[in-house]
Order: sequence, then C-alpha cells, then structure tokens
Amino acid sequence: MRITISTIGSRGDVQPYVALGKGLKAAGHTVTIATDKIFEDFISSHGLDFAYIAADPMKALEVDISKLGNNPFKVFRWISENASRGGEAFIRSYLEANRGTDLMMFSSIAAMLGVHVGGALNVPMIATTLQPVVPTRYYPYSAAPILPEWLPFWEAINKATYTYSNLMFFRMFYKMVNQGREEILGLPPLAWKHFTELDLSQYPMLHGFSRHVIPKPRDYDQNQIFTGYWFLDQEEDWQPDDQLVEFLAASPKPIYVGFGSMVDQEAQELTDIVIQALAISGQRAVLLGGWTNLGDRQLPDTILKVSHVPHEWLLPQVAAAVHHGGAGTTSASLRAGTPTVVVPFFADQPFWGWRVQKLGVGPKPIPRQKLTAAKLAAAIRQAVNDPDIQEKAKTLGENIRAEDGIRKAVEEIERLYTTQRDVLMPIPLLTQGG
Repeated sequence: MRITISTIGSRGDVQPYVALGKGLKAAGHTVTIATDKIFEDFISSHGLDFAYIAADPMKALEVDISKLGNNPFKVFRWISENASRGGEAFIRSYLEANRGTDLMMFSSIAAMLGVHVGGALNVPMIATTLQPVVPTRYYPYSAAPILPEWLPFWEAINKATYTYSNLMFFRMFYKMVNQGREEILGLPPLAWKHFTELDLSQYPMLHGFSRHVIPKPRDYDQNQIFTGYWFLDQEEDWQPDDQLVEFLAASPKPIYVGFGSMVDQEAQELTDIVIQALAISGQRAVLLGGWTNLGDRQLPDTILKVSHVPHEWLLPQVAAAVHHGGAGTTSASLRAGTPTVVVPFFADQPFWGWRVQKLGVGPKPIPRQKLTAAKLAAAIRQAVNDPDIQEKAKTLGENIRAEDGIRKAVEEIERLYTTQRDVLMPIPLLTQGG
C-alpha cells in the first residue's frame, strides 16, 4: 500500500510521523511524508520518501508567539494569517504531494485542507492527532484556556471549547477552502451551514499519545483509537562528544533546559532568566540553543550549550527537564521518567503543562510571559527535590515505555484500510459540495 502522511509545523509536528512512517515501511508499505522542504533531509535520512507542501514553519514563528498564550482567538488568527498568506501554493502542493497514493493520512492541523484534497482525489483518509481535538466533557480543547475544575458546568464548558474551536477553524479557512475547491481541486463550494458535518470526530482517528498521560474519556466511541506515542528510534550514527559525556558524569547531575522551535524575541532576556535561575537553585544544566539560539553568549562552567542531542539519549540522564511543553518534547521527558518543568509559550503547550502538574510529575507550569528567575528556580528545586514527583515520574515513564504505539497504529491502519475502507472514503459533501 502506498501511504502519504501530510503534516505541517515544527519538528515536533513531523518527527512522530517519521517514526510512524518507519513502522509502516517495516510492515511492507511505501511511505511518503509530505511537509515543508526544511525537513526533507531529516525524512530522507530515515529511509522515507519526501513530498513538498508549501508550509514553512520558520515564517510563522517569526512573531513573538509567547504573547499568543493559549488565547484561542489570538492563536486562530495567527494560524489564519499564516495559512492564507500562501493559500494557493499550499493547496496546490498538498494536492500534488498526495496524487497517486492509496491512503491519505494527515495530522489534525493538516486535516483542515486534507479532507478536501482527499475529496478531489477520492481516496481513503485516516486522520491523526498528537493532542486532544475530539470533543469530550473531561478536558478542554488542547489550545483552549485551562479552567478550574470547581467551576460550575465545568464539563459542559470543556465540551463547548471543541465546538467553538471547530467553528472558528471553519470560519477562518472558509473563503480559502472554497476558492481552492473551485479553482484548484475542481470541486463545488461548500455552504457555511455544513461545518459540523466536517467534524473529524465522526470518523476513525488515531490518537498518537499515551492513555497513561491522557486517559481515554468515557464519552469517546470506537472511532477514537488511542495507540500510544510514536517515538523515533535514536539516530544510529549519532555519538555524543567527550565534553558532553564528561559533563553528564560530573556531580551534581545536571538538568536539561531547552525550548525547541520556540522563537523568543527576547532571547537574551530568556538566557539571563535561565542563568539566574540555575544559580539560585544551585543546578548545572545542559542547554539546547534551539531556533532562538538560546545561550548565545559567554556561559558559566555550570552550563553546557549543545546544538543537537537526541532526547531519548539525553533525558534519562538528567535530574529534571525544563522545556516549552510541546507535544513531542513532553512525551520524550515523560517517557524518560524525568521530572518536568513546563514553560508554555502558546497553543497546546499550556495543556501539556497542566497534564504534567495533574499527573504529579512536575510543578505548576509557568507561562513564558510570566517567567522570572525566582519562579523558575523554585520550580526547578521542586522538580529535583520532591520525592513524590520523582517517584510518579519514574512510574509514568515505565508505563509509557511498556506501550508500543507504532505497532498498535500500524495494526489499526491496516485493519481500517482492509475492513472499513468504505468508512474512510470521502463523504458525499466533500465531493459534491452543498
């Protein structure tokens, strides 16, 4: 079977699909990952085919995203502005990337146009997600504000966050989608009233995260399939340098600090906060520069800056992990059994910070816009010294490592394609319009 997996975003939005793609290839399928060209070498190095989608994540992250927080109106406007900027090229490249495939798969963000491309190509489709996007009473939409559980009608409000999020997504892309359907995909336009019929929760969806981190809600049906995380194996040709090995071996055990693909407009200020927090808490640290190039200055001997280290190799060797709470980085630190401090910038990151705190494997998250050296130092101290956090992190890591999310996902994909292919085909609304 020829399978094309489309995803857009940063490395954390691509790497799990590379892992899944390798699992599918090992099962005998031909797999193409369709995304922006900045990931072409990364994808090819893992033996998978690459197809281009015009969706450069670097341009989108040039704004000060820490100011977006998890305000859904700001986040959706940011998504809309970036998507509409290159809408025609995005749709055309999306179509060409999936032409000739037997099965289309896409991330939850890529699904906004993927279902229409699938309608034009008339091929089976399976949606996937790395964070909660399917309505439930038990927790809010992953990019919505986290409300206190004592709030009256908390469950009803949670479920409503999904309805309004889907409505906002449809409204933002309505014009671009219909223009693309008519001018590029050769499909009739859709009427506004049909937005609820495109709710992907009505169809089979793979949830690429652990039930130990987010238990499957009781109000989900059989269409919502929890597989476990899709972890990428360590790069075979990667070896740590002697300086890193010696730094990790010295006492006390260092912590990890890194904010991945988050582009912080105040990089020097953030570096100062980290340095001061480490000094106050008396900790050593391995510092990942990331897209912001954090730590671009003279650093004390207690901090070792690195440009790239595989999380699966590094995180089990540190006393705690401080990061932005992206889905991929959070899964890596939880898998390692490492106490975790989340400094969320925007979108779903506050949600993962909330889950870390709720599970008792880390302190309360500190939003980037409220971050101070004193707050970060206190959180680091708690993560490193609290035996309850350490024990719960260790147990959670063991539970996650016992899962085989890739094997489960491959089995479900093959089962759905073989036994429920008619359910995976585009619904009449997508091909006929209305």
